[in-house]
Amino acid sequence: SSASAYSRLSAFGLRAGMSELAASRSDATPSKIRHFMTTTRRRELVRRARCVMLEPSCATKAAMTEETSRWWFRVDDARTFAYDHPKADDVVRDPTREDDESGRVVDPGRAKRIGNGGTLRSRIAICHSLASVESWAMILAWDCVQRFGEARDMPEAFYDDFVRLAADEGRHFTLLSERLRAMGSFYGALETHDSLWRSARATAASCEARLAIEHCVHEARGLDVLPTTIEKFRRHGDEETARLLESVVYPEEITHCASGLRWFKYLYFRDGRGREETGTGAETETETETSGVVTAFHDIVREYFRGGLKPPFNDDARARAGLTPAWYLPLAEETSVAASRDEGARE
Repeated sequence: SSASAYSRLSAFGLRAGMSELAASRSDATPSKIRHFMTTTRRRELVRRARCVMLEPSCATKAAMTEETSRWWFRVDDARTFAYDHPKADDVVRDPTREDDESGRVVDPGRAKRIGNGGTLRSRIAICHSLASVESWAMILAWDCVQRFGEARDMPEAFYDDFVRLAADEGRHFTLLSERLRAMGSFYGALETHDSLWRSARATAASCEARLAIEHCVHEARGLDVLPTTIEKFRRHGDEETARLLESVVYPEEITHCASGLRWFKYLYFRDGRGREETGTGAETETETETSGVVTAFHDIVREYFRGGLKPPFNDDARARAGLTPAWYLPLAEETSVAASRDEGARE
């Protein structure tokens, strides 16, 4: 059982640890802490990533993630968990989750509608759905570390980015779980779906595809819809959840989208057609709809993502992540774009 594999953090200890990490966040960024990654340290990180993925409890995954982030950025070396799962020597093909064991994962097409937030039941459903997304995003960050880090000979900054990303997503999951408890529910009370992991399986053989689909399509879509979600909670009197989403989740998700784009471009100019185009592997071109790196992105999205991207787009948040319209407008559903333009013209 997971209880015998890993010792558990107390609820107070987890909250206290996360508070300390948040307080020290500015001092724990890669730009301020250079730990000069060694092979031993990198392999230990990969082992920890796999142990997180193999832990059934999402709450414990988040606690292990927070602890590993503190260790990686040398905030402290406290060790509560064992990180010695017998399957941690090999690439984890599919993560372990408690909701798999209880049969609460449903086909994405059969997931129940969560409503517009007008009732407590609907707000719980929305919050539960968001917590599920954050738990999967945490797992996906660790999957990038364990699946692509060594295989693609990624630099230290790649590991820094994805450890920080995993820690953010784990913290979001924990904070949303606390909101669920404040509403009289808990994470796991409702069904979830695994659409994010399904797309992860589809991109398991390509780091470029993973970065494009998970970060520049799915996470960017989250930027499009989060303002509306925030307004739903605020309009119906749940200011605390609205503030959590607005001041913590939303701005950090912009950085996650930016990370995916940054490493997609890095691989394009280091290993892909960018090296042939520039002769140096250096990023020199201006990004337009016809520039090489952008068309390479379009090709990958069309190959791995069904259908077009759905407007309306949050152009401001996307731009802050580095996604100018050249990256996504050519991929949008043509009928939706036309309708959006017609509506704008009528206004």
